[in-house]
Amino acid sequence: LTSTQSNFILLLRSALVNRTASLPLDADTTAILRLAADHKLHHMILAAMPLELLPEPQKRRPALLNQVTVQVNVTTAFLRLWAEMTDAGFHLFVIKGIVCRSLYPQPELRPSSDEDLYVSADEFEPCGAFLRERGMAPDKKHFSDYGEIGWRSKDGLYIELHRELFEGDELHELHDLFSFNTLQTEDYPTPYGKSVTSLPPHDHFLYLLLHAYKHFIHSGFGIRQICDIRLWAQKYNSRIDWHKLIEQCDTVRIRKFAAAVLCIARHDLQIEFSVPEELECAPDYSQPMLKDILCGGIYGSADTDRQHSVTMTLNAVKSAKNETKYSVWQSVFPSRETMENQYPYVKKRPFLLPAAWIQRIFTYAVRNKSGETHAVQSLSIGKERIELLRHYGILD
Repeated sequence: LTSTQSNFILLLRSALVNRTASLPLDADTTAILRLAADHKLHHMILAAMPLELLPEPQKRRPALLNQVTVQVNVTTAFLRLWAEMTDAGFHLFVIKGIVCRSLYPQPELRPSSDEDLYVSADEFEPCGAFLRERGMAPDKKHFSDYGEIGWRSKDGLYIELHRELFEGDELHELHDLFSFNTLQTEDYPTPYGKSVTSLPPHDHFLYLLLHAYKHFIHSGFGIRQICDIRLWAQKYNSRIDWHKLIEQCDTVRIRKFAAAVLCIARHDLQIEFSVPEELECAPDYSQPMLKDILCGGIYGSADTDRQHSVTMTLNAVKSAKNETKYSVWQSVFPSRETMENQYPYVKKRPFLLPAAWIQRIFTYAVRNKSGETHAVQSLSIGKERIELLRHYGILD
């Protein structure tokens, strides 16, 4: 890791136990805070940074207070909506977001831009009608076409309403590990005196791992997801059926991936919790994943070239699952289903797919700051990330 990345990890460890870190005097705090912003952890890192090393120390308190105010307001709005929806008889549960945030020593400093709510397919559209009646606006039309719809209110609250835990052909086997017909739920306390319903500790932990995997085979996932996994395993270790978890990971071929994630949580973020021998690995084995996480930012969104490389990694995974040979041409000319997500006009007029391919190629032909075309850079990142998937047993 670079010195900036190492110092960022050092600060993150301290933030997770609500302490101020000891940093080298020559630490590049501006670069560290830039990296923290890429991972949506700016305020957590700011709170853990020694005052004497801050570029503008007088601005720390106002910045932290502003973040707390924003998060408290959004969380209060969410809990009010949650109460209204449950009172109306909807059978909801929430994933990640508030239930993970509640585990942090300073919950409001762990930002959450949205909350994910899950309902059965039968309640999906009635829930949408309920939200519309309360003045919330959807981000999509034709509800029957989607497994999730985003809803935004005038007070800044944004929720994603899901009827599937995982969407996409390449993720169906993940969805099959959960069944709405047999799902158990559990109530979790929040820092605001109200409880919300989510999956039991084992199932929620499995979901956190699978959610990280989902983003890993796309363009990557951020260190914040490792923090959530770390804190969850620490609090609910005795309620996680580790041997059952191994079987579930083996079903979807992610045991090595899970071992690397847990190694980063235990070794790099320094929290000790026991795991079976089958989920242990040496720190050196997990370092390529940690490097990929830190370079990629939150959900691999650090740069557009990395985001564009997703077609390569996804097509490689799909080919492996279908036992067909992967070709780079699948990334140059993606399927209609893939193109519909990036170019909505293809969904309405499928015959315009060749035009969308041409538009996409011209976009990739633009040169970036290093003088390379985005196509060259995306292909390079894609190849590296495919090798990473092989390293962790996701691809042969």
